[in-house]
Amino acid sequence: MVRPGSRGRVWTGRAIAAAPAVLAALGVAMAASSAPRPDVDRTAEAVAQVTRGDLSDKGMSAIRARLDAAQLAEAERHDPTLRNPALYGLTPGWESLTLGGKPSLDLGANGLDAQRMNAAMPMASGALRPARPFVFRPATAEDRRRALRCLTQAVYYEAALEPNEGQEGVAQVVLNRVRDPNYPSSVCGVVFQGAERITGCQFSFTCDGALGQAPVGWAWDRA
Repeated sequence: MVRPGSRGRVWTGRAIAAAPAVLAALGVAMAASSAPRPDVDRTAEAVAQVTRGDLSDKGMSAIRARLDAAQLAEAERHDPTLRNPALYGLTPGWESLTLGGKPSLDLGANGLDAQRMNAAMPMASGALRPARPFVFRPATAEDRRRALRCLTQAVYYEAALEPNEGQEGVAQVVLNRVRDPNYPSSVCGVVFQGAERITGCQFSFTCDGALGQAPVGWAWDRA
């Protein structure tokens, strides 16, 4: 049984959770005919125009009223509070479906259940072996130059405006994957894995058209 007023509170929570997708859809809808400008600027201006700076339930309702059915459905697909596999066309329990027995059709363990299960698992004993240092040994000077450029591209397009720690993190991810047998064994191979596909690339800049934009000099040198 739903208590009076509870539906409003539920929508408020869901609206806040789905806000990024809703705001993005609104920005695209209102700025489609404007002059070419950064998407983030157009989205921010569109949101400010509709909400008048109010991102409470009232402001979110104003945004929702501007969306058509398709845009609203897309925003709700990204609402983590719904946890409805049907929104994605998935069978409930899809993540645990196997051919090895009866599937579990629940939504998996929640945070508290996961903590209890982790606490019940025995701790690994014995000495920990640190990973060996990574040493890059290119066959030729040209291989080194090519690898450095690919790594710089990854750092620039993924974290150009991040602090040093953020850029170092991107570089470390690439180098870790070079060492992992599940990924290509070269820097460029890791960075551009899946670039021939529209979706599914390892790094989004390799398949979303970002490479078509010339890098900013100072940011490239920093990367």
